[in-house]
Amino acid sequence: MIRTIAFIVLALAACSKDKPSTTPAGGGGGDGDMAANGSGDNPGVDPTLPSWAPPSCVQYHKLAIQVGECTAIAQADRDAVTQQYETRQAEWKALQNTEQAQLDAVKQQCDEAVTELTAKKSAACP
Repeated sequence: MIRTIAFIVLALAACSKDKPSTTPAGGGGGDGDMAANGSGDNPGVDPTLPSWAPPSCVQYHKLAIQVGECTAIAQADRDAVTQQYETRQAEWKALQNTEQAQLDAVKQQCDEAVTELTAKKSAACP
């Protein structure tokens, strides 16, 4: 009898490990966007960035934050960078059923912004 109970307990324990996890990939909780774009691992990254956003858009957001905090850059310039990012972010969120050409355009926007902001940050706040 004890052997039967022990066998059942061990069998249930072994079977419970085969169940698929209900937690999204990339960490506990949160929405799929966070897991997909890696922002769940870095709280400084916009958690609402669309899951399809290319990695350069994540880098763009990081740089926009860094430039916004760089007091060596004029406040008007920092505000313009923040406003431009927020405008683009709203445009990206509004995209639905996007075609590859639109996704390529977003990637190009982010790539160009990363280049621009990297230069701006390096010159003023190395």
